[in-house]
Amino acid sequence: MAKNVILIADDDLDVTEYLTEAIKAEMTGFEVNVSRNGIDAAHVFRRKGKSIALILVDMLLPVHQGKLALLDRFEKEAGEIYEMIRSETDRTKEQGLRDRLASHLRIMDTLRDLTGGAVFIEEISSPGKLFSLPTIYETALHMKSEQMGAIAGLHKPGTIAWMFKPYTSREMITKIKSMLGRAS
Repeated sequence: MAKNVILIADDDLDVTEYLTEAIKAEMTGFEVNVSRNGIDAAHVFRRKGKSIALILVDMLLPVHQGKLALLDRFEKEAGEIYEMIRSETDRTKEQGLRDRLASHLRIMDTLRDLTGGAVFIEEISSPGKLFSLPTIYETALHMKSEQMGAIAGLHKPGTIAWMFKPYTSREMITKIKSMLGRAS
């Protein structure tokens, strides 16, 4: 199946129209699917996942009920990891578990004060695996390096990029082409 779909998950109608027009004008052969909230984006991903080449997601993506479920999942896994640490006798394995627990705690902190865009990506990811689909996060927020690092930690290296608003359509098209070039 050809990967020819670009999923734009953004609630700003002006931005989605602007980007859809730019992608259709500059990138023949690509279909653009627009979702205005996290729930709709997750449905589109489930329907078209195998044909999605790239996701462009707004960090402030609204309406995403998965955040609480994700926090619950990470809290449960953190508890399980803690119990494994308590019973582990091999120092090397114990340190690996401690590192994994620290990673879970960082992600939980990020989820608590982060936005729908990262929550959407985490929800559609396979548990325990890094997300490998090229993803561009767009934001007007001033992001802390710890927040960006926690989000980047959800992705395989080379599959994540950032676009800070305001940007031009040319800048976004260049970023999209660059990400798609890395993925091929």
